[in-house]
Amino acid sequence: MKRKPRDPEAQILPRPKLLWLALVGGVMAAATIGVLAWADSHYTTEIARTMGMTSFAIANLFYSFCERDERMSVFSLDVLRDRKFLMFSGASVLAIILAPQLNLLNRILQTTPLTLHQWLICVVAALAAVVLTEIRKFMLRRREMETTAPLGEV
Repeated sequence: MKRKPRDPEAQILPRPKLLWLALVGGVMAAATIGVLAWADSHYTTEIARTMGMTSFAIANLFYSFCERDERMSVFSLDVLRDRKFLMFSGASVLAIILAPQLNLLNRILQTTPLTLHQWLICVVAALAAVVLTEIRKFMLRRREMETTAPLGEV
């Protein structure tokens, strides 16, 4: 409630934000397809599909933490203050874990249980969007510091 309402004539997603979301989506897609291709050559097709779905779901969960603030690092402890966000994120973690591991959900979602090694591959691939976001946030903070610093201090 600290900000003024959005101008009704303004775009809901300004062009820079839309391009950023497209870039992040492309990185998530590339990471997911990479996991799928790698897993398909090392495991069965069922495991590869499960790993692809899992890595994409984890990437989206990680990215939700990144989008909480445009400039503050995802690694700040500020997120611990938002109990609702943590509660729903915990529910997402539970769903992501149960989808491939629970027999009933295996039949419904046509997934298969993953090993610890396979889970780790999914988590590492999902971090690609976090890395990209942290680089962008670092650059935004640096640009902001340069524009607010008095002449001669830069």
